[in-house]
Formats: sequence, structure tokens, C-alpha cells
Amino acid sequence: MTCATFELLDSLHKIALTTKSSTFDLYRALEKITNNTGVSVPKTKYRPLSRMLLQWRHLKLLKWAGRAHDSTGPEGTKSGELALRCPSCPYPEINLPQNWREISARQVCFSLPNVLILRTY
Repeated sequence: MTCATFELLDSLHKIALTTKSSTFDLYRALEKITNNTGVSVPKTKYRPLSRMLLQWRHLKLLKWAGRAHDSTGPEGTKSGELALRCPSCPYPEINLPQNWREISARQVCFSLPNVLILRTY
């Protein structure tokens, strides 16, 4: 049996995002940190760690998408429901003014909280 703490999985996730390293590279680094002598190397635990990391990432996606509080639970999650909307893309009825289609100016500037969208006609 193999186990990992959420702290380890969170650290591996953040390091992977920051350094663009593969899970295998991170596992090899953990091996070297644990014992760098090369004497009595234990059986590899790369596959279980990789599986745990994938499951942990999936659970985090479910949590971020609010699926834990849905009556159907994670089993009711349809394909694409865990995708996140791009915060800088314009969406009608969300971050565009009501009359955005009727504005006839040559260049329209929408001033959003953190985004400036320039649209030319």
C-alpha cells in the first residue's frame, strides 16, 4: 500500500505548474532527496504516485466546480462541466453591456474590471 499527504500532492502540483516538470522528474527528485547514495534502492512507487496525483487533481477540479454540493454528486458530472471560463473573454449578459450589439462606433472599448477589450468594425 502506498499513501501520500495532501501537502505533498499540493506541492508537486504547484512545482509542476511553476517549472513545467513532468511527474517523473518530480518523483526522481523526491528519490534523490530521500536517498542519493544509490545503495539499496527501494521498489519504484512512480506509478502509484502518478495515479494519486491525477486523482487529487480531479478531486480539486470537482471541488472548484462545486460538484461536491450537487445532489447528483461527482457521478452526475457531464463531459465539459469542469472546464473554467476564460475571465478575459467577453460573455453576453455577464461582462458585456446590454446594448453591445447596437453600438455603431468604429472602435468600441469595453472597460471590464481587469480587462480592456478593443473591438474594431
